[in-house]
Amino acid sequence: MSNSKESQAFRMAIIDSIPATRPRLKFYGENNASSKAYPFLSSYSPRVGDRVLTAWVDGSYVILGRIT
Repeated sequence: MSNSKESQAFRMAIIDSIPATRPRLKFYGENNASSKAYPFLSSYSPRVGDRVLTAWVDGSYVILGRIT
């Protein structure tokens, strides 16, 4: 696996907005929120401002849940 941000196994992020049914993320270390909306596990209910852990799965990140 390479060290590029796009393929890190896990990344931390903050829920920036939830424009439709999937949230947009601001990944740690980045200045701007993503334009892409990300899927999440059904056991998690996203809220703006949540710190979340994401995992690289099948070419994209999936939100695993909120970090408390």
